[in-house]
Amino acid sequence: MGRTEDAAWGERRPLAAEYGGKRGPKPAAPAPERRHWRRCLHWLILLGILAGAFFLRSLDARHVFDGDSVVIPGHDTHYHLRRIQHAVAASGRVPARDAWVNAPEGADIYWPAGFDLGLAALCRLTGAEPWSSGVERRCAWAIPVLGVGVVLATWWVGRLWRGPGTGLLAAALVAVVPSAISVSMVGRVDHDVAAILAATVAFALYLHALRSEARRPRCIWAAAAGILLGGNLWIWPGAIVFVLLAAAASVTTLLVDDTPRHRDAALYLLTAVAVVARALCTASASARPLQVSHLYLSGFHLVLSWAGAISPVLLFLVFRYAPRRPAPRLLAGGASQALLWGLVLFAVPGVWRALRGAQSFVGATADVTVSTTGEGIGLLGRGWPGVAGDLTWAAAGLPLAALFVLWRAVRPDRRAGDWLIALWLAIGIALALGQRRFAAVLAVPLALSVGGSWVWLLRLAAARRSAARLAVCCALGGALAIAVVRPLDRWRPRSVPRSWELRAIRPALDWLQTAAPSPGDSHDFGARPRFAVMAFWHYGHWLTYAAGQANIACPFGNTPQHQLGLDRSQAFFGARTEAQAADLCRELGVRYVLSPELPVPLLVKQAGLDPRHLRQQRCVATSLHLHRGLQAPERDGPLEHFRLVAEFPAAWPSGRPYTTRVFEYTLGARIVIQAPGQGDVSLSIDIVDLLAPPLHYRAAGRTSADGVCELRVPYDTQRATRRCQAAGPARVVWQDGTREARAELDIPDEAVRTGATIRCDLH
Repeated sequence: MGRTEDAAWGERRPLAAEYGGKRGPKPAAPAPERRHWRRCLHWLILLGILAGAFFLRSLDARHVFDGDSVVIPGHDTHYHLRRIQHAVAASGRVPARDAWVNAPEGADIYWPAGFDLGLAALCRLTGAEPWSSGVERRCAWAIPVLGVGVVLATWWVGRLWRGPGTGLLAAALVAVVPSAISVSMVGRVDHDVAAILAATVAFALYLHALRSEARRPRCIWAAAAGILLGGNLWIWPGAIVFVLLAAAASVTTLLVDDTPRHRDAALYLLTAVAVVARALCTASASARPLQVSHLYLSGFHLVLSWAGAISPVLLFLVFRYAPRRPAPRLLAGGASQALLWGLVLFAVPGVWRALRGAQSFVGATADVTVSTTGEGIGLLGRGWPGVAGDLTWAAAGLPLAALFVLWRAVRPDRRAGDWLIALWLAIGIALALGQRRFAAVLAVPLALSVGGSWVWLLRLAAARRSAARLAVCCALGGALAIAVVRPLDRWRPRSVPRSWELRAIRPALDWLQTAAPSPGDSHDFGARPRFAVMAFWHYGHWLTYAAGQANIACPFGNTPQHQLGLDRSQAFFGARTEAQAADLCRELGVRYVLSPELPVPLLVKQAGLDPRHLRQQRCVATSLHLHRGLQAPERDGPLEHFRLVAEFPAAWPSGRPYTTRVFEYTLGARIVIQAPGQGDVSLSIDIVDLLAPPLHYRAAGRTSADGVCELRVPYDTQRATRRCQAAGPARVVWQDGTREARAELDIPDEAVRTGATIRCDLH
C-alpha cells in the first residue's frame, strides 16, 4: 500500500490511489521526535497566523483611539454602544423600546440583545464605569479578539474536515481576507463577527459529532452544535440562514449516506435548534419593554426551525420502510423533503393567511423576514452594488474551490462535512451577491474550500512527476499572490472614510451635547425628549449616542416605524417651500437641524432634482447648507424660521474644505415697521463666528400705502451662547427714492423663539 491519510471516520485510505500516484513500499513511520517537532511547528505556524490576524485588525487603532476619547467608526456601532452602556448601568437589561429613536413616537428596537449583553458582561467583569470611555475601549478591542476567534474556528473546521494542512491554509486566508477583516476591525462594535464566530464553532462541533465513534459523545457534540446555532438567533435573527444550512447539509448527507452517525447527528443537532428557537420566541413574545431584553423573533423563524428538525426524522421513517435499492431510496427521500418544504412554503402560510388575514404568502413572508431580521433571506435579491470589489481576492481560487468541494461531495470516498462546506459556499456566494456586508459570511467557507483544494493539488503534485509538481506550485504561488497580496491595500480605504466622516462631524455633535439646550436625560430610554434634531437619516445613531439628542430618523430601516422617520427626513430636506419644512418641524417637535456637506447631493437627488447643478436647485437642503439660510426655496430672500447657530469647518481627505452647519428652528420675531410712507424697507443683521466667514442677513419688503411693513426674522441681536451671534443691533432702512429713514432695533431671543411682535417706528 502507498502512503495514507486520516479519513473523516478514523479509517485509513490509500493516498496514492486517490491522487493518481504509483504504489510502492510502505514508508516507515516517523520517529517520535520528528512527530513532536512537526506538532510544535504546526502550533507555531498557527500562533503566527493568529498574531498576524490580530495585527491586521488593529491597524486602525490610531484612527479609533485619540487620547482619552474613542472615535468609533460606523453607524450601527454607536447604537450597539448605547445599549451596551445602558446594560452596564442597568445590570444587564436591554430595553425593547427607545423614545429617543424616531421621535416623537419612539420606536421598537428589533436587534436581539445577545451581542450587547455579552459585551456588557465583559465590561462589568472588568470594572468599567457605565457611560464612560472605558466601556468604549473594552468593546473596541473585543472586536478584533472575536475576529481572531473566527480565524481559530476556521482552523478547527479545516482540521476536522481535511486535516491540519487545510486548517492552516484556511486560517491564513481568513486572517487576510478583506471581507473578514472589515467586520472585525478594532472599534467596529457590530454583531456580524459574533454571528459568524458562533456559526463556525457550531459547524466545528457538528463535524466532531460526525467523527465520533461512540454514540453518546456524538449526540453530545451534535446537541451542543444545535444549541449554539439556535442561540445564534439571539445575536442576529438572520442567523436562521445557518440553521437552514445545517438542515440542508444534514438532509443531503442522509440522502446519500444513510448511516447511524448521520442520523444521530442530524436528529440531535436540529432538535436542539428547534427547542432553543422555540424558547427564544417564547421569551420574545413575553418580553416586557424596558425591563427585559427583547429578541424580536417571529413565527417565520420558528416554522423554519421546526421544519429543519422534522426533515431528518421524516427521512429516517422513509428510509426505514423504503426499498433498499439506492434509486428508490433517493426518490422517496427527495419526494418527502419536497413535500415537507412545499407545505412549509405554501400550505402553512395559507393557513396563516386565513387565520391572520395576511394578504399573500409571498408578501407575508417577505414582510416578516424583512421587518424582523432587518437583513437576511428577504434581502437576497436587492442588495448593494459593488460586491465584486469585495470578492476580487477569490478570482483565482473560487472556481477551483467550488469544483473541488462539489467533486469531493459526490465521490464514493467522500468525507464527513463535504456537503456542509459545499452548501455553505453556495449560500455564502448568494448572500454576498445580495448585500456586500454578507461577503464576510462567505469568507470562511471560501477559505476552507480554497485551502482544501490547494492541499489536494499539492498532494497530487507530490504523487506525480517533478515537472507537474513544479507547475502546480507555480500556479498556487500566482494564485496566492493574486488572492492575498493584491487586496491588502484595498480594505483600509474602506474603513478610514467612515472614521473621517465622524471626525468631521464630531465638533457639531459635541456642540449639540455640551452647548445646546438639553432635551432631557438621553440615558433614560423611556423618557420622552423635549425636542428632537432633524438630520439625514444616516446620522441618527450618532445624534443619539454621541450628541445626546433625539433623532427623527436613524439607520435601522426595514420596518414601518423606522421607514416613517426616513420618509420624514426626506420630506423635510426635499421640501420646495420653507412653509412645508416649518410645518413638519412644528409637528415633530424639531428644534435643531444638522446639515453636513456630504449628503446634500443625495438629498437633492431624492427630491427629484439634478444634483449636478446644486446651486441652481431649489429645496430646503440647498437653502440651508449651500446658501446658509440666505436663500429660500420658493422666493428671493432669506429663510424666516431657520437661523444658523453653529458652523464647523473641516476638510475632506483630499484637502478640500468641508463644512457642517447647525440650524435652529424658530417661529421668528414678527417685526412691524411703521414708515413715513410707501417705500422699500430692509432689515440687516451681521452674524459673526470665530471659525467661519461672517454672515450678512438681510430681509427686505415694501411698505403699504399707510407705511406699514411686516417681516419675519429668525435672528436675535443679544449676546447669546451660540457660536453664531449678532455683531450688533439690527439696522432698519426705509427709502422711497427721495427720502430715507434709519433706525437700530434690538431683537430679544425670546421674541425670536416665540414669534412675539416687535414694533419699529421710523417717523
